[in-house]
Amino acid sequence: MKDSERKARRDSILEYIKKYPPYKNQADLGIDIRALCRYADEHGKAPADLTPEEVERFNTNITRE
Repeated sequence: MKDSERKARRDSILEYIKKYPPYKNQADLGIDIRALCRYADEHGKAPADLTPEEVERFNTNITRE
């Protein structure tokens, strides 16, 4: 890997870390991402391919009876 490629890669990583600090809590998305990804994997789908109804099952802001 050339020095210029290495520098570009490092810069992009540092830019990402600055935007999304890994040790700082992020805002709540309102869905259980882990459960949603696990469900998608179990059903052979990518999370982006889930229907809105399937995604709604993982909404953390609704009360379930």
